[in-house]
Amino acid sequence: MRNYIYLSQASQALCYRAQTEHYRRSKTQQANTMGALYWQLNDIWQASTWSSLEYGGRWKLVHYYAKNFFSPLLVSSYKKDGVYDIHVTSDIVSPLTGTLTFDTWLWNGTRKNSTRVPFELDSLGSKSVLASPITALCQVPEDCIFHLSVSAVAVVRDLLFVCLFVCFPSLPNPDFCRTPKLPTPTRTFSF
Repeated sequence: MRNYIYLSQASQALCYRAQTEHYRRSKTQQANTMGALYWQLNDIWQASTWSSLEYGGRWKLVHYYAKNFFSPLLVSSYKKDGVYDIHVTSDIVSPLTGTLTFDTWLWNGTRKNSTRVPFELDSLGSKSVLASPITALCQVPEDCIFHLSVSAVAVVRDLLFVCLFVCFPSLPNPDFCRTPKLPTPTRTFSF
């Protein structure tokens, strides 16, 4: 039962993240949305429910995710038709300039590639900063994990606003769980 509850919370967090990032990413497109809210914040009794806070106030997994997917500066990605698209979304009321850092790592811990993409974003804006076929980023997608981060600067009411946002590690292909090519461990530990 304990595993079931944990996996249901993990599934909830991933679903909320995907949906909220989609809504936030779509706010400058013809999606007629400016963001998202989620149901429900807290519980009044002990149970495995949709809430992000337990009845006693402890955070559930989705609440940790919400801290990131509702941040003022969001970097999000998705795959469609074999193209990996990375968006930057801002809830900051001033235009900003920044740099997207896109790292490709192999499962053995080797950094395969690092790309920096400068961008400018309008006030409360959202736009695609990098779009590329997955095979151009990593020849065998099951071999790679992507890491995204954004650093940006904006001037808000004569104050300099500096933001660094590090995204969750991003997996290019949801099938990676079925066929990861993990290296054979070479270290042993004894107690």
